[in-house]
Amino acid sequence: MSDNDRQELIDQLIRETSAGTTARPDVSVLVAAAVLAASSPDLLAEARQAASTTADRQFVAIAVAHLAGEHDRVDALARDHLLDHAPRPVLDWIINKATRAQTTKAPTDKDH
Repeated sequence: MSDNDRQELIDQLIRETSAGTTARPDVSVLVAAAVLAASSPDLLAEARQAASTTADRQFVAIAVAHLAGEHDRVDALARDHLLDHAPRPVLDWIINKATRAQTTKAPTDKDH
């Protein structure tokens, strides 16, 4: 993903989540952009850097696990996160994507 494409994606997410505000993208916007542009680790790095609270750092860790295809880990991290922190629309979206990916995964010999 080019820098221009990346910035355009971030700008679109900012417009959608903050009614046109052009402030620095928050962690949710960066995580959403990173998940949508799965081949862009620089977005996750930017989200990690922007994460200033425990909740934000956990949220980024969930996105990292999702992008790594670690769906069981997404479930475990999300359950732990939601015990102490309010749900976020992007987090719900990631959890749903991970759940769908896990349920559509073909069984292997290791799964039996």
